[in-house]
Amino acid sequence: CYHSINDKYNFEADSLNPDMFEAHLDYLSNHYNVISLHQALNFIKLGYCSVTNPVVITFDDGYVDNYEVAFPLLKKYKVPATIFVVTGFVNRNVTLIDDLSFGPLNWQQILEMDKDDLITFGTHTDTHKILSKISDAEVADEIIRSKIELEARLEHEVNLFAYPNGQRSDISNLAGHILRENGFLCACSTMWRSSHKYDERWKINRTSFQNIL
Repeated sequence: CYHSINDKYNFEADSLNPDMFEAHLDYLSNHYNVISLHQALNFIKLGYCSVTNPVVITFDDGYVDNYEVAFPLLKKYKVPATIFVVTGFVNRNVTLIDDLSFGPLNWQQILEMDKDDLITFGTHTDTHKILSKISDAEVADEIIRSKIELEARLEHEVNLFAYPNGQRSDISNLAGHILRENGFLCACSTMWRSSHKYDERWKINRTSFQNIL
């Protein structure tokens, strides 16, 4: 689970230096098989994995450095990744961090990346509200609004989701039901674990980049 790949450190953006990110990609490419989240979901559904040492790379929020820095490196190492975007952030309706160095992707950049077979986009709500702290109606609106916006822009189905913050206390009890009802295949949390059963796909665990090396 990554967020920003940036020379400038920012705690809120959970930023990682580009040289260190490239070191991660080099390490992962040499010690693991980097697969897409959709591939991982298929293995979880089957109950076994035919790939040795699989790992999935994801990004949350949708910072512009995902395009400017991370995307060229992902292409250099030929590894796939999923980017979960906050659609209101991309539309500049919300500001996630009060620092111009951590601005959002724009739709042109998203469309360019989406055309590359290595990149898959998922939703991360419309405004990054913590779902456990808002009403059921707002939870539905955050999820559905972001899906509609992203699908309209990309002109294809979007069925991957990541919870804002993503700890157990941040996840609304209703969220999983709304996701299932609206065609999502999974939802990623930030709870740290690396094995999953199929019925756990609405709270897929991830590990932060600090634990890779």
